[in-house]
Order: sequence, then structure tokens, then C-alpha cells
Amino acid sequence: MLRDLEYFQKCPIGMAADIIGDKWSLIILRDIAIFHRQTFSQILRENIEGISSATLANKLKRLCDIGFLTVRDYKGHKQKKLYCLTEPAIDFVPVLFYLASWTALHQEPNKDYVKLLKPFLDNEQGRIDKLLEGLHDIHINHQPKEALWWTKTLNAGDRHPSGSHPSGTHPSGTHPSGTH
Repeated sequence: MLRDLEYFQKCPIGMAADIIGDKWSLIILRDIAIFHRQTFSQILRENIEGISSATLANKLKRLCDIGFLTVRDYKGHKQKKLYCLTEPAIDFVPVLFYLASWTALHQEPNKDYVKLLKPFLDNEQGRIDKLLEGLHDIHINHQPKEALWWTKTLNAGDRHPSGSHPSGTHPSGTHPSGTH
């Protein structure tokens, strides 16, 4: 009986759920991979779901412990740290897009986000592969890119229709709620 239990505990879906296991880990991975927020303060300040600092600290530590993130020093600032995706985390990014695709099909997420992500959800012109290559450059090879660099691959007509960035901030740097 114990042998059967061990066998079923190794189900790949069960193992994936155990590894990722919660809402905040997915959101933090999204913030780092898609919105290019790599410091604690960027994630905390710009996270649209309102994560608390204690939860963020705990989840960042866990993502490091399970091998999804590494931490490196921020050039020119001793106390500031950059959170970088590892190879397994970069390989996980398409799962985030599959989740977004499923949500767009069965729920009613913000249409502006769906429009922005749609070329990636459909993997038009191999955009997911280009995104993964760019993430590899940023997080593994430590080659800096500007925030939201991946949106530059979209045609001007495909950009966020409200004129705001997908992080929820407008070009002026303000959040729709009026905050910075």
C-alpha cells in the first residue's frame, strides 16, 4: 500500500502543483518575466494585485529555494538585489501564457491585457520563442533590456489600446487609481 502511495505522489501534475502551489508564486513569476520587475521594491510597488511585503519576501525566498530564482547584486547599489529567472523558470513561462489563454477563454479578464497578450497566446510568428530567448539573455546572460521590451515586437496597432502599459501604469507613470 505504501508503495502505491509513493507512486501516486509522483504524479507530474501533483508535483507541479506542489512546486508552484499558490497564487503569489505565479504572479511574482509573471511580474519578473513579463513586466520586467526584478527588485523587491519594483515588485512590491508595481504589483497590481497588492501583495504585502511579508508575503513577497516569503514567496521570493521560496522561489529561490525551489530553484526558480537566483539573486544577484544590483550594480552600483550594495543593498539592492536583482531577482533573476533560472532555466526552469524560463521554461515555465509558456505555462503562464497557457493559463492566460485558458482564462481568456473561460472567464472575463481585462480585454486590454488579452489584446496585448493575444499574439503570444497564439504564438504568432514564434513570439513565445523570441520571448524565451530574450528572457534567457536578461536572466541567464545578464544582458539588460528596457522594461516591456517584448512589446516592441508587436505592431503599433497591437499595442495596449488605452495607451497604458500592461503593468497598469500610464506612460506618465501613474497607475489608473492615480498612484505612482
